[in-house]
Amino acid sequence: MLDGLFYIISAILMLVGISSIVNYIIFLLSKTGRDDKIYSLVCLIDDDAELVLREALENVKNAKNFKNAGIIAVDFNLKPITKEVCRLFCRDYNNIFFCGIDELNEILININSKLKNDDILIKN
Repeated sequence: MLDGLFYIISAILMLVGISSIVNYIIFLLSKTGRDDKIYSLVCLIDDDAELVLREALENVKNAKNFKNAGIIAVDFNLKPITKEVCRLFCRDYNNIFFCGIDELNEILININSKLKNDDILIKN
């Protein structure tokens, strides 16, 4: 009875170990080895804009494979109160750019001039 339980626990631990090894091998094979920078483009539309910014900031902090350079937050006709809250939130972090639709082109050009050709721009 005890031998059967021991074999079951051993088999489960072996499966966990094998899956960890496979996960590590896949990580090594998929790693690019480059020092990429990612800017996440976040479109702010409704009253939950601050929550969307906070979630995007957490995603940037939690991403492990790339060097996340920051967030570009674009205002799509936000209410004045929500816009002011988002501006105050963006001032606290130097890696968040807050802009309107008309200013987006200028910010992308400024960021692109600072980036290397290999860097990446991701849209959320």
